[in-house]
Amino acid sequence: MKRIMSLFLAAAMMFSLLAACGDSNGGGGGEGVTATAAPTNAPTEAPATQPAGETEKDETPAVTEPVSAPPTDDAVNLVFLLLADWGGKPNRMDNILEEFHRQTKEELNMNVEFLWLDDYFTALQMKLSAGEQVDSAFDAPWAYMETFASHGTYMQIDKYFHNDAYPGLKATFSETFMKNNMIGGKSYGIPLTQYFGNVDGVVIRKDLREKYGLAPLESMADLEHYYDLILQNEPGMIPFGANGYDGYIQVILRDNVIEAEKYNISFEPNSGAMSLLNADKTRILASALWHTESELAALGFPPDANRIFQSHYDFMHRWYEKGYLEKDILSQSDKMAMFKVGKVASYVIGVNTFTGIRDELRDALPGADAEVFVISEAFRSMAPGTITTDFRAWNFQCIPANSKNADRTMQFFDWLFSSQENHDLFEYGIKGVDWEPVGNSGYRVPAGKNPTEVYNMYPYMLTWTPRFIRIPEDIDESLVKYYEYMAREDTYVASSLAGMHYDSSPVETESLKIGAEINDLCIMYGTGVVELTPQKRQEISDRLESLGRQKYLDFHLEETNEALAKVY
Repeated sequence: MKRIMSLFLAAAMMFSLLAACGDSNGGGGGEGVTATAAPTNAPTEAPATQPAGETEKDETPAVTEPVSAPPTDDAVNLVFLLLADWGGKPNRMDNILEEFHRQTKEELNMNVEFLWLDDYFTALQMKLSAGEQVDSAFDAPWAYMETFASHGTYMQIDKYFHNDAYPGLKATFSETFMKNNMIGGKSYGIPLTQYFGNVDGVVIRKDLREKYGLAPLESMADLEHYYDLILQNEPGMIPFGANGYDGYIQVILRDNVIEAEKYNISFEPNSGAMSLLNADKTRILASALWHTESELAALGFPPDANRIFQSHYDFMHRWYEKGYLEKDILSQSDKMAMFKVGKVASYVIGVNTFTGIRDELRDALPGADAEVFVISEAFRSMAPGTITTDFRAWNFQCIPANSKNADRTMQFFDWLFSSQENHDLFEYGIKGVDWEPVGNSGYRVPAGKNPTEVYNMYPYMLTWTPRFIRIPEDIDESLVKYYEYMAREDTYVASSLAGMHYDSSPVETESLKIGAEINDLCIMYGTGVVELTPQKRQEISDRLESLGRQKYLDFHLEETNEALAKVY
């Protein structure tokens, strides 16, 4: 099953509409590094110097001929580079490696050394430039991976996958998954991820809900009742926290977006972009950007398109007028901190960030507690096909092209991904010492152990895979089902336009002008501060048209349909 994402998403948002208008992922301030988002302090520029051995551009064909498993008669020392900037070297890392070497001495005959580097991406560039021994390195598309891959700094590793000589890799990384994570049609890294999307909702004060005698929330009406009671009983507390306009509109009204698809409409509320698709959703018939009701009708959109578009902005204005949002909303910059000190009664999060938020609230405010209300009815019902994804990972392990130990390095990863037990050693530590299993798919810190002293690997750098996932025992029981839902393959639907790229320089000027205007619209109307009246919509539409909207839309419509024609 495939789904066409909004035209503007598909076109890579030439003027970064989503970046201008906030986070569309709905993560809402998740802590740590997730599978679907880059850290905020990741590199934003290409390396200043080219690493040693780098060619001008890697234009060699992908090498896919399977290789045999390497002999293990000779001992080998492997050097892995890992990032220390966000937490340092994990507790008991040396103990884990010692246990690995004990278990695999006869089988693998290798010594694995992990180097945890501060100022990681600078250090990575320097070590590769100096030609030092590096057999595997953490990298990512949001860092230097694509640049290093395109210049031949990283090795093509296609031949190790779908290969019976590496059964662990074959069982873990399907052909489709690897294809979706290629760069220029070649594999340059081992993709690391657990989930391909996130279930989002709002975190609320459970203790306050119970204080008011409310049952657990089950609908938007229940949530608004909770907000009304906050306004009545908690002077100075803001019912709903947001950092200005941070994309929360898409989370709150996600079901509107899902409903639009019933009318063959792809709607991206954070930018206001709409696309009308043909019956089998393989071609875009028309596209719109803040068009009026009559203009949408003239383009061929059904009447429901206008209702869906307008209802988003009417909803947020109603919330603003009722006092659910801070009046000076644009000055709010840290909703998480405000929630943890009792100044905000809720905000948008991804469920995978909840446990840390709950624990910090409990520490900061004795007697306080938190819970998550998943707003989307589609999510609450565990409906299939609700999250559109390109099935791409955000974190990778890459092998430098000058490594002399590629076969043995891939043998390590084959061992790592060959069984739950092997994987658990590096993700959770030594069973019975650092963790213990709970049922078939849970884990906890053993009784009497200090959670801050046991092994605490950052798995997004080495071990993440949908194949082996354990859920912490302290995850709120009501959220376990959502973790299981995120791990289900049928939760996701592939975008037909994943990986589509084309030269959009012919509309670069229009993109920049329209992007700046969209940013202003997000601030004014997406926050609900200003009511979106028919007169205002006409003024907005006229303004965007004067900035080259039609040229911009026509260009991307044509390019997108050309790309779709190659798929269907």
